[in-house]
Amino acid sequence: ILVQLPEPTPEGSEARDQGYKSIADITRARIRNAGQQLEDQLNGSQLDTGFRSYKLTDTNFNKWQVASEIEPNVLEQHILDLRDSASAEASQEAVLAEILLKLGYSLSQDQECIEVEGLEVFSLDENLVVAYVNPTLKPTIPQIRAILELKPAKFIILEDAFLGDDQLKTNVVQECKSRKVELWTA
Repeated sequence: ILVQLPEPTPEGSEARDQGYKSIADITRARIRNAGQQLEDQLNGSQLDTGFRSYKLTDTNFNKWQVASEIEPNVLEQHILDLRDSASAEASQEAVLAEILLKLGYSLSQDQECIEVEGLEVFSLDENLVVAYVNPTLKPTIPQIRAILELKPAKFIILEDAFLGDDQLKTNVVQECKSRKVELWTA
């Protein structure tokens, strides 16, 4: 585990001239080079030298931020804007990382993106946790059942994925309950 502040490289420095805008960029390149050297030493054998890089940023979820003296029409618009829980600019990976942190999971757990009945879902620790965090594609009940066939202990689904369909949400709750799968919506 490395922690590096995104300290900028000095203007006109050799690092900046090579395209490294920050010390963190240099750190990531050094890790890649070290991995390549390990692979070369082992004569190209399959070795996982990958890594994950995270940046500390603001939340990917919409926040309630209004002053107490807000005008009623502005408040109404703000409430309407909060219908979507996740920011439209956030990637699915960023939303998942934030959810996992909020739930107390480690970001170093085995994680893979898999396809289940046409849906892209994330599997952690060989389906211990399965997450569907696509805010634009509403799953169907048969797709949800296929996900639950993976027998996860916990199923995470983004609230936005229901696209306002309360009947679908109720059915997902019942499907999870009948299969003894813990459901968590974000």
